[in-house]
Amino acid sequence: MNSPARHLALATPTTSRKPRNTARALLGSALLLVMVSALALTGVGSTYAMWNKNTAVNASTVTSASTGLTINGSTTYTIPALGLANLAPGQSIMVPLTLANTGTTKLSTAVTGVTILTNSKGLSNELTLRATQSATCNASTTAGTRLANFTTVSAPVTMAVGASAPLCLELKMDVDAPMSVSGGSTTFTLNLTATQVRGA
Repeated sequence: MNSPARHLALATPTTSRKPRNTARALLGSALLLVMVSALALTGVGSTYAMWNKNTAVNASTVTSASTGLTINGSTTYTIPALGLANLAPGQSIMVPLTLANTGTTKLSTAVTGVTILTNSKGLSNELTLRATQSATCNASTTAGTRLANFTTVSAPVTMAVGASAPLCLELKMDVDAPMSVSGGSTTFTLNLTATQVRGA
């Protein structure tokens, strides 16, 4: 008779613990659901905070600059009547020129070389050339540079946009030119180079 009573006594505590464990499990599940819900709401909130709007900036037209140079109003200029002058030793021919900047950027212009096209009796070897930025074109006693080697890279003419500048050329025969060049002739071209002045 005592054994069944002990069995019932052991069975009763087991039956009474079970509901408590179930309640705790349900409470734990409920708390977990609450936490999950809170995280979900937080995620929704951050998504709405990322509202945005697009707009456009319309750029204007970009145009590159241009360079333009004329000599006495022409891009290719031939010195008139130069062949009509008969040079003697020590004499000069004065050639006034006007350079003009027809581009859209400031220019630095120089005679960067001379090309001898024809040369009879070695005349070009007895000629010198000077170039001065001056409105008055007068003969000078200052020695020039041998025609074939002439350059004014060291003394360029600078012109603003739309500006012009005078340039005087002096072609001179050496005072000690020999008789062997008498009756000789030469043809040459001057190469002028216009370079953009940066930052202007």
